[in-house]
Amino acid sequence: MKKIRAVLLFIMLAAGLLLPCDSVYATVLPDESMEITPEMEMQGVTGFAEENGEENGNTKVMISDSIVYDQTLQSYCYPVGQSYVYSNVIDGMMTQAEVSVTADEGVVYRLYQDSEPLAESATGYSVTEPGSYTVMTGNDKTASPLFSFRIIGASIREPNRYSMPAGCVVLSVTRDGEELSADSREVVLMEEGHYALSYVCIRSDQYYSMEYTVDHTPPELTFEGVADGKARGEVTIQGLETGDILHIYRGDTEISARTTLSQPGEYKVKVEDAAGNSNVYTFFIMFYLNTGGISFGLVLLLAIIALCIYLAVMRKKLRVR
Repeated sequence: MKKIRAVLLFIMLAAGLLLPCDSVYATVLPDESMEITPEMEMQGVTGFAEENGEENGNTKVMISDSIVYDQTLQSYCYPVGQSYVYSNVIDGMMTQAEVSVTADEGVVYRLYQDSEPLAESATGYSVTEPGSYTVMTGNDKTASPLFSFRIIGASIREPNRYSMPAGCVVLSVTRDGEELSADSREVVLMEEGHYALSYVCIRSDQYYSMEYTVDHTPPELTFEGVADGKARGEVTIQGLETGDILHIYRGDTEISARTTLSQPGEYKVKVEDAAGNSNVYTFFIMFYLNTGGISFGLVLLLAIIALCIYLAVMRKKLRVR
């Protein structure tokens, strides 16, 4: 009997009859008015018999041949040998919510953000900062990826498409309030605008939604006082918007961000908006004398004159002696 069950399980997995995901998007909005079509049910149905599910007291359901979802822990379980790494996201998920990653004692793993390893943690990770994340297992020489996910903010410039994780289907997508015809398995994000996405995980019967703005336009700045890449006086940076990040370099050295520049030298100004779009500007401030510089020059000149008079007087006294 055990062999028969194993063969049946293998056949169902090979046929791609996967359980739905239990996603972690920022907002959960049940909406009974949203119609689940037969096509959606076919794409989201698990194919597993009910006696293997909650009705028989079993809170663990298989997502794939390598992932189990524990309904009690509300976590996806990724096997590492005889142990597990746990997370509230499934492989390939995009979310705006906080993501946690923990593991059984003795499991060697590390979380990477944008290909950079985060500080090792004995108690697990909890991350909210936008970026692309990958959980790696093993040490530096034998490290291998276990699963990946992406955290996004309110504004994004990529990806251009988002494919639903296994078992999830799109219910509706709007751009700037206008309903879009959408593939129930994929959301196209090539056009700029404010998107609202609703989807459902069929098995858990949970409805989810999130909102974000797609922005592909780089931020633009203007520089008062600059003509043909050169300035003979003070330069004022204009056009910064809320959320913009400014980096200013004089020569090869980064200086503190400011909107007014006056020191002579070659400048590079980089601005990046909340979606990650960026622009770079370069110009040169030539040496000039402003009010402060003139005052300093006069003081210096008077000091030199006074020093010359003092030296002349001292020479005269020495001659008299």
